[in-house]
Amino acid sequence: MNLKIKANHGIEMTEALKNYASEKIGQVISKFDQAIHVEIELEKTNSHHHHGAMYKAAARVAGNSHFKVESVRDDLYSAIDGLKDKVEYELASVKDKKHTLIKRVAQKVKSFLKK
Repeated sequence: MNLKIKANHGIEMTEALKNYASEKIGQVISKFDQAIHVEIELEKTNSHHHHGAMYKAAARVAGNSHFKVESVRDDLYSAIDGLKDKVEYELASVKDKKHTLIKRVAQKVKSFLKK
């Protein structure tokens, strides 16, 4: 697992913040047995639909499949938690799709061999 974390737009990268993000995302990544490269970006946004500061956590994941997810919340730590949930969902979805494809191919091979 290769994990990069960077802070943009008004967020100072502290050791506690870096440890929290790497721990949360690392828990999810360790469940899947594939080489994965993850880049996490943390930033403070001023969304005109909300009062006050909003925080965005975005992740680009590259491995057997590539995808990008993001979470926008009013607290940076809850944005990281939301990001963890979305990364976990996407990785599970990719794993299920791969498993389903293998089953379908195996069924077709079996039906071909019966003929």
